[in-house]
Amino acid sequence: MKITGGFTEKTIFKFLLSIIIVFFFTVSLISQEKNMTQIIKQNDQYLLKFKNLEITVDPVTGGRISSLKLGNKEFLITKETNRFSYGSTFWPSPQSVWNWPPPNILDRGQYEVIDSSKKLILKSKVDNALGLQFTKEISISEEDTSAQILYSINNTSDKDKKVAPWEITRMSKGGLVFFPKGLTPPKAKSFDPIPYSESNNILWYKIKKDEELNNHLLSVSDGSEGWLAYAFDGYIFIKSFEDVLPENQAPGEGELPIYIDSKSQNVEIEVQGPYTNIQPGKELRWKMKWFVREIPGNVKVETGNKELIEFVRSVIN
Repeated sequence: MKITGGFTEKTIFKFLLSIIIVFFFTVSLISQEKNMTQIIKQNDQYLLKFKNLEITVDPVTGGRISSLKLGNKEFLITKETNRFSYGSTFWPSPQSVWNWPPPNILDRGQYEVIDSSKKLILKSKVDNALGLQFTKEISISEEDTSAQILYSINNTSDKDKKVAPWEITRMSKGGLVFFPKGLTPPKAKSFDPIPYSESNNILWYKIKKDEELNNHLLSVSDGSEGWLAYAFDGYIFIKSFEDVLPENQAPGEGELPIYIDSKSQNVEIEVQGPYTNIQPGKELRWKMKWFVREIPGNVKVETGNKELIEFVRSVIN
């Protein structure tokens, strides 16, 4: 065996092999790191990041989701656009219990950060007037790149409480909202009704960006299949949840409230869960899943388009 500078060929081979192994191990670690959710504290807010999906959460203001991005595309109304009605928040239903404005402690009060390792867990203070406390667990599924939110409503009072979970997500006008038709027709609530059209057993409404409205539009609807979609600017936002039958919805409410503001660019894409009795010291847990995707170029965003419906179903399934 040849000797070069005091080293045998076998020694040199082992040395080079060890360098190659270390190199590929390092590359593997970096690759794994890129494919894991990161939770980064940025001043008072927290950023959850996985691949090109970014979710920003503000514990100081109601633990609300203040930004949702896919690449450079922002999906939510931000605080810079509307100082009060921005991002995605969470209320108790029915609204008749608290009327307006929303319960400040739960909607805008500061939430405590319980955990920020693999998921972000936040807890509100107790709303003594309602006898309720909220917890939000926010994470990103690395299997399907979806946002996952687990809401908990805890009964802190000494009496039974009957309540439904209610998620409110603010987005901009100019999109197409659609969802599978339910067992009962949509009904107006407080304002003018949304004039849905029906096609392929789906209810549709195109929200014009500069449409002049004499009044706000608000309809509460029953759905089916457990999804609600909003398509705009070549992208789609999908909420996926467990379907709730009409008899299990809060009184005077509906599974899918949609609100269109007449004076601003705000559209509220909302879902309500089951109206549930919660005993003292017990809690209601409710899961929500969000998908944000770029719409394929060959799928037209128009009322009644079967390809758009099937695209949504393919994403959530």
